[in-house]
Amino acid sequence: MPKFNFFAWLLLVDRLNTRDILRRRKKHLEEGYLCSLCHDQVNETILHLFFECQSSTARWFLLGIQWLPVPDICQKLQHQKEIFTGPYFMDLFTIAAWCIWKERNEFIFNNKAPRLSRWKRVFRVEVVLHLHRLPQHKRVLIMNYINSL
Repeated sequence: MPKFNFFAWLLLVDRLNTRDILRRRKKHLEEGYLCSLCHDQVNETILHLFFECQSSTARWFLLGIQWLPVPDICQKLQHQKEIFTGPYFMDLFTIAAWCIWKERNEFIFNNKAPRLSRWKRVFRVEVVLHLHRLPQHKRVLIMNYINSL
């Protein structure tokens, strides 16, 4: 899972190339710096894109996750980890966030409109691809959780 670990690190230290990062680096974008997944006229920051955007919150809700309205990502994660009822919170969080990032990039670069059903399918595929790392009894636990979505 090196790619997911690196992605999670970039997300947690606010280094993903969101439109806000590009604005801070003085990169001009003709289409502007607003979130590409929603129509809320909000700058695309990591906090907005992954935790506040209508599109993202719908994906998290599907997983049974609702974020605290605090500006600190680590606080959000710690709180949710404590109350999450499913298995392997951080792994599922990382894969879900990765799928949100991929969906955002598909929209920006390939003009594929975000769809909850497509995100859900991609999320399931990514989770199943990583099940081989777990013992059989833990695979069953995750598959039961995934199938309940």
